[in-house]
Parts: sequence; structure tokens; C-alpha cells
Amino acid sequence: MEKQRIKNRIIQFWATPEMDAAVRKIAQAEGRSTSSVCREMVEKGLVAAGYRNGSQDVSKMVREAVKEEMKPYVERLATISAKGTQISAAAFFLAAYQAEQATPEYARDEFREIAAQARKLGIEFLKLSRDSSLDNFISQALGRMFEGA
Repeated sequence: MEKQRIKNRIIQFWATPEMDAAVRKIAQAEGRSTSSVCREMVEKGLVAAGYRNGSQDVSKMVREAVKEEMKPYVERLATISAKGTQISAAAFFLAAYQAEQATPEYARDEFREIAAQARKLGIEFLKLSRDSSLDNFISQALGRMFEGA
């Protein structure tokens, strides 16, 4: 069986002087013909517009561009999150201090022990991997707390 010969077609179009100069500059810099540069640019344009295969390349470029554009916002959110953790810790210690002051003198040692246990559990929680279940952690922590009671 004979292979069918693919015959390339000539496409003529008008180019602005700026476009012509840019194509010629690329061709000269890369040691190619202006025709090959034009073919490549048309092919890339067809892929970018989604008319030809290769759209993964475009989607990859879009993902990278979005990731780069979002980077300062993600960093800002991380900073805000870290600040929120500091504020939460300060609120915990302030609440613990107020509760200790309201606790009768005879129960303060027990209160301090409970606060230290809560602090220790909080630190353990922060060390958890993302895969860990909060529900499992709380169940295990409560189990340990009630074993000691």
C-alpha cells in the first residue's frame, strides 16, 4: 500500500512592518527561514487557542502563571494564619490566668496541672501530620486524661 503524500499549501497574508521585522529578527537569530518561524508561530497560536493538540502545554503554562501570580497572596495568608495561632495561644494563656485567679487557693495546684496538660496536648496537636484525624486525636487525648484521673 502506497502512503499518501501530504502536500503543504501556501497561505499568503499581509503582515505589519513590525510583525515582519520581528519574524525576520527571530529567523536571523535562530538561523532559520522566515517561513519556518511563521509556521511555528501559527502552530503555537493554534495550540494556545485550543484548536490543536498540545493544550496540556498551555494548561501547564496557565497553572504556572497562576501559581506565580498567587504566590504573594498565599504567603500573606500563611502569615495571617501564623498570627492567628499566636493570638489563639495568647487568648488561651489569658483565659487560663483568669480562671486560675478565680479558682480557690486549695484547688490551684490541680488547676495548674490541668492547664499544663492542655498546653501539652495543644503542642502535640500542632505536631500532627495533615493526614491525622482531629476526632481520633481528641478521643485519644481524652482517654489519656481520664486514665490519670
